[in-house]
Amino acid sequence: MILRSSNRTSRGHRPAGGRLGAGLRRRAVCAAAAAACLFAAAFTGGCTRDLTDSGDFGPNPAPSGDYATLRLVVPGVSTAGTYAAEVAQETLLEAGKLHVLLYAKNNEGNWQFVSVTTPEAEDISEAEVAENGDGSATYDIHIPFPAGNTDRTFRAGLVSGLTLDELKAQGGYTDTEDGPWWTVFASCTVDEEGTRVENPLSEARLRLTFDTEGKWPVPPAEEFRSFPMWGESGTFALRPGAALAGTIRMTRAVARVDVGVNFHKDEEGHFPLDDMQAQGLYNGGKGTYFELQSVSVYRTATGGICGAREGNIDTGTGQVTDITLSDLYATYDDTAPLRYTFDAGELTTPAGAVDADAANRRSLTRQCYVPETENHGLDFDDAACIVVGGKYGSATAKTTYYRIDFAEVRKDGGGGELKPTPESRIDLRRNHAYVVNITSVSGHGEDTEDDALRNENTKLTAEVVDWDQSQQVGDIVTDGVYSLSLSKREQKFYCDGTPEALTVTTDYDGELGKGWKLTIEGDDDFKKNIRYYDAEGTAYAPGSTGWPSQGPKGTTELRFGMEELANNPDGTERTLSGRLVFEAGRMKSQVSVSQTSRDLLRILFDPEELYFGPEGPEKSVGISVTTKKEYELTLSGTDGTGKKYSYTIYPETGGTIPDDRFKTFFARVRDAKDEYLVEPAKLPEGQDSRVFTFEVTAELKNNNAVNPVTERFTVYQLKEPVEWKVVANTVHPYELRQNGGYEVVVAHDATGVWPKIETTPSSLIWWFSRGEAGAEDTWLTNLATWYGKKIESVATTYLDGLEFTLQPNTGLGRRSVTVQVESNTPGLSPREANLKITQKGKPLTLEPSIQAGPDGKTIEKESDPAGGNPGVYVLDHGYGAAGGAYTLAMKSNTNWYWYWNTDDGQQVHEANMGLVAPDWTAKPDDRVPTTDHPDNGKSEHTWTEVATFTVPDFDRGDTAFDESQTDQEQPDVPLGGERTVVRELRNVHPELTADDMEENARQLHIRRELPAHTHIVQWPFENMTSLNWALEKKKYNGAEFIFGTNASGTLTLTTGFDLSEQAQPNSEKTYTSTMGYDIFKQKFADMTKVPVTAESEADDPVFYKLRFTGRTANDAGTANKDVDEKRIYYTGTQMNVPLRNMETGQHYLSSDAHTLKLDFSNSYFNRVKVRVKAVLVNTDGTKDGVDDYFTTLNSTELALAKEKHLYPTTDWDKGVAFESGDASKTIEFALEENNHKNMMYKVVVEYARHKGNGTYEDQWQELDKLVIYQDGKPCDGSDVIWKYNPVDWPAILSNEYHVSSPPSVPGPEIIGTTNGKWIYATPWGNNMNSTVWGNWNTSFSSASRAKSVRADVTGPSTLQMKHTGGVTSYIFFVLIHRYKYNRYVLYQQPVTKSVTKYALNNDPFQTTIYQYMHVWNTTQSSFLFSQNSNMVLDGQIGGQDIEITTTSVKSAVYLYNDWEFSVQVGFSTALVGSGYTGGFTERISEADKNALFANTPGEIKHWTWDAVPYLQFDAKLPIFKRKIETALNLCYRTPYTNDTINEMRPQEQK
Repeated sequence: MILRSSNRTSRGHRPAGGRLGAGLRRRAVCAAAAAACLFAAAFTGGCTRDLTDSGDFGPNPAPSGDYATLRLVVPGVSTAGTYAAEVAQETLLEAGKLHVLLYAKNNEGNWQFVSVTTPEAEDISEAEVAENGDGSATYDIHIPFPAGNTDRTFRAGLVSGLTLDELKAQGGYTDTEDGPWWTVFASCTVDEEGTRVENPLSEARLRLTFDTEGKWPVPPAEEFRSFPMWGESGTFALRPGAALAGTIRMTRAVARVDVGVNFHKDEEGHFPLDDMQAQGLYNGGKGTYFELQSVSVYRTATGGICGAREGNIDTGTGQVTDITLSDLYATYDDTAPLRYTFDAGELTTPAGAVDADAANRRSLTRQCYVPETENHGLDFDDAACIVVGGKYGSATAKTTYYRIDFAEVRKDGGGGELKPTPESRIDLRRNHAYVVNITSVSGHGEDTEDDALRNENTKLTAEVVDWDQSQQVGDIVTDGVYSLSLSKREQKFYCDGTPEALTVTTDYDGELGKGWKLTIEGDDDFKKNIRYYDAEGTAYAPGSTGWPSQGPKGTTELRFGMEELANNPDGTERTLSGRLVFEAGRMKSQVSVSQTSRDLLRILFDPEELYFGPEGPEKSVGISVTTKKEYELTLSGTDGTGKKYSYTIYPETGGTIPDDRFKTFFARVRDAKDEYLVEPAKLPEGQDSRVFTFEVTAELKNNNAVNPVTERFTVYQLKEPVEWKVVANTVHPYELRQNGGYEVVVAHDATGVWPKIETTPSSLIWWFSRGEAGAEDTWLTNLATWYGKKIESVATTYLDGLEFTLQPNTGLGRRSVTVQVESNTPGLSPREANLKITQKGKPLTLEPSIQAGPDGKTIEKESDPAGGNPGVYVLDHGYGAAGGAYTLAMKSNTNWYWYWNTDDGQQVHEANMGLVAPDWTAKPDDRVPTTDHPDNGKSEHTWTEVATFTVPDFDRGDTAFDESQTDQEQPDVPLGGERTVVRELRNVHPELTADDMEENARQLHIRRELPAHTHIVQWPFENMTSLNWALEKKKYNGAEFIFGTNASGTLTLTTGFDLSEQAQPNSEKTYTSTMGYDIFKQKFADMTKVPVTAESEADDPVFYKLRFTGRTANDAGTANKDVDEKRIYYTGTQMNVPLRNMETGQHYLSSDAHTLKLDFSNSYFNRVKVRVKAVLVNTDGTKDGVDDYFTTLNSTELALAKEKHLYPTTDWDKGVAFESGDASKTIEFALEENNHKNMMYKVVVEYARHKGNGTYEDQWQELDKLVIYQDGKPCDGSDVIWKYNPVDWPAILSNEYHVSSPPSVPGPEIIGTTNGKWIYATPWGNNMNSTVWGNWNTSFSSASRAKSVRADVTGPSTLQMKHTGGVTSYIFFVLIHRYKYNRYVLYQQPVTKSVTKYALNNDPFQTTIYQYMHVWNTTQSSFLFSQNSNMVLDGQIGGQDIEITTTSVKSAVYLYNDWEFSVQVGFSTALVGSGYTGGFTERISEADKNALFANTPGEIKHWTWDAVPYLQFDAKLPIFKRKIETALNLCYRTPYTNDTINEMRPQEQK
């Protein structure tokens, strides 16, 4: 049975993007049909068909001459982009299927057929299409015509959805001797009797038909077929210069049928046709399981007529009043229904729905379109109907079938529903949308479709709501050239007057101005109650500056509401009514507005669903109730065990979270009435996505006259998180804002913007669809290319961002376009996943200056408008008593107005005016715009003498401030401090919206400073800081902050879990004296509500920083100085690292006995218990190996205990209690000497939180951030402490190195010391010798046996195979020394030999290792010319010979018998190091000589000439390089000698 309701009121549907699941929305206008078609004909006099000079009446006559414009408006709802084309493009006018029939009156006043024109795709431009806020689409069609025909009268009929061949067949197209002709269309100028008709289009429209051939082709099953439509103009004359000749309303010739299970309704109780979302009956398992499987539509017409019969459409409103049938088409018989199934992808679920929730929320939307079908008056077996198939009860149930009739509901006397009758059945009309909403299922249906088709009894109920979609065009009026459109004709408000949107569209740009004007009609009460709301929610009354008395050309969205309306004094209902009248030129249209004092509760969610990943993060949802009365908001659901609960979330929370599957459960945001925080707990491992469904109920308090209202809200937690966000772009910068969605803002002259996108997962597939309907977007020249374009892996595919090309903004007002992000992957929130591109208008100037004033005084610009904050100009008169007179001027590039800012209160403003500008005179007056800018918006203009005022001389009076009475009012003390009056400055221009004006707002601050007296009298809570203490002592509610001042003071409260992370205060209040030295009192409880009780001390703390700032006179009275003090209050308990009598950064104490002090005054608690112990740890500060060490130690000596109780010394297990009010929170205890060898003690503080009522937690907690160690003793044999854990020896320590420069590698750092580091144990350290190394070995062996080092640490004894390497390059040389002359190198020979010698007995400290060398000459001739010299490089004489095969004579020496000479022979490495590897060709220098001889070992022999020239040389050369082949992993340090100090200092530097 169908419960039929009807909604024929004119209303606009909300913009796309209003609900998550809008992935099925698709863009209405195809890019291929983005503009217009061409008409062409030259019109002359005569009564024959030949009205043109050319005689060209073919399908595409050539354009010529000037042209005019026709505007086509196609009704419909907003659709999304073209990606996947999942829905029908309901407003599509397709190139090749749009045709224009043109008729003209001849000179005798009779209608004559002129031509048919079909536009080509290349004749279409995207810039000529706009999608309106009401869901309709607008096309502008250019009509070419030659000069001389502007006096003709024309009519145009437009048909869409037929191919040219179909049009030719139906229009009687023939080729004649005179050219092509359209016989049928030409005959429409006369009726059957041959009489001339008044409107030939009334005949032509009935000659065009279409057939369906089954289901209408719609994706995803088939390629979309554009709908047949018809529209026609009134009479019009061609106007040159592309002037608008008329507006034509197109009407679809088909009806739309949507079927779903419990469709969502909007706040007005309507189905949003642009975003149909089935909610199902399942309700998370609490309702009925019904899984829709199929929808079959029976007995609809097989075809129809493109146009409606005369009288079947209201020409004024476009509403279809009756069906127009054709005898050519019957209805489909029962064997051929239009069948749609889930398996074929024709039934869909809302995006994000999962599991059973998804199966129960299926629907058929934008898939089924049928021609007009007669149904009224038909019997049961002939009537059009629907048969749905579904699974009832469970997913495993058998599919059964139910019949649904298109019929009105009738009820018997008992309220029961009657079966449909022929009279109750309804026709299916063109341009209507029929929503078949299944509201209940009470059992299984029939086994087959045919059984259900023929069964009048059904266990399913549904309602059908039909819309005439022509209403979505809104109220369009035209003067034949321009048009004016409103999105609705009436608006009804209830007592709360919640604002509603109204869209105004006009193209008027005529002789009476540009854009539209608004006036109000109604009685005084109505005019007093109506309000306009800007984008920030600020309300403006009629006649105020913010009231929109006029608006620009284009599309503008306005929001109107009403002040709250109460009942009449006698309690009866009160009503108000009036009209908003819009005019554009001579066009006029109005909206009827009414308000009743009745209350209509509605619950609005923003967003309408929440999506989370497996681990949050926390998100907010707006839950608002449309009433200004007191109400209660409760939330009902089922927890994880299936237990039902009801939880109050407003005005107070319900206490403990009722569902442990949530971490944050609808917690109201502080100071935000309608904002709630939600976060599910972490999704358990292995669990799939889960859905939480809640029933939210709003009920008025103490008001039984208004019924409660309940709405469903759903939270989804997905196993795989889905996120889309815009991030900063460093390559192509822009201003990035985030308020729900993302906004990128660029300058007026920007030609491109590159939003940089990141997604989770990175491979997410998504696309853009149209967001704000009606926004002018042609300035984003490539925007259409992004609609519907599939984007995948955006971060890598578009590294520099997504490029949007822009036209420079030559206007003053900013412009914006919002695009919605869509994806088939559930989890994107439409509230967050959208992009707004904003281009600022040309810069505005509005600059005050001093025209005349005291010397040296100027107006300084402190800041420009930015980030929503006004630009600030400052006129600072300065400190002191002297006054002065001022005259101001103003420079601006637009007209402007100004007014006083009284945000601090009228009384404060008036007091400040008396001190700063008591005689202020201004022109223009407050909020009165200037009108005399010579070229408003094009250049700068200066106004002179816009204001005059005098800063008065300051009279200190006879009353001095009494410093001894700071806690008492002293009203006779003159006012002081910084006194400022603020003048708000605004640009005015027709192109500027209210948002533009506020974005460019400026202020003029006029100020002076006078002697101030400011004193803090009292902080709250008797200087206590624990709010648990205040609650426990019942001193919370009355605690006050008190201060006195003759100036002003500001009190701020910052709240958070970590104040260092919170930049903005939660609340801030400024107090300004208007009557001398005044005393101000502020209750702490009125600034914030502490959400805990006195028993919640065991919770983690919440901090409340109370800060006071102000100004007071300095001691000399020559200037004021700052007052800035704060207190930090808290709830709960937080134990911080105490102050210690140790240096900051010091973690270690020596092994000696110490007296240690700990001060807990820096911790936060009301009451807490503390105890201290010392715990044995290894030298790395951990407990690793302690048990093994202690077992090996086998000692019962208390001084060596594994754990020692330090404080308190008695009843240690009970600890010692501290209270926040204690005068001292310092403890002192003895730390006796540590006699453990190579083991330390760690000082450990444990605490137990107070739970309230004198009880403490049973579990003690370690203050683990405290780090204090007492060092141990060195082991026997050495004075070092060994590291417990091994550390790998760096490779550099195993490299070969010279004995004079052993490697130095710093070991691991020791935190808590001053540059302290562990040292690698190597034999090459300072002061190292065999004795020290041996002592180390003894010490380490002792530590190893005691198990105070880990077993795998390798000690000194494991060092093996130390070896030394000789220098590998040697030079054998011979020098001759002549008495009293220089030395010469006579002979040299490089020799390379690798030499390695190992230490004897593995002694790493052996130093007497030598390389033995032997050289001799075996010939009897002079060795200088010998080819047989021999050299041995070995460990001993007689080793392997190395023959020197080359003799090099470096210098010829003549030896005389009477000369004495000597020869010196040796081996040198210095020559190699000095670079003389090539030998000597010159006399050796004195430096080289000294170096050479210094490095020459061996002996010197002297010969005379008569001696036998035989040379023999022996040498013993030390080896220079060393290397250890076996690495150690041993580290050591010296024992700590640090002691305690007298001062108490923090552990670490802040």
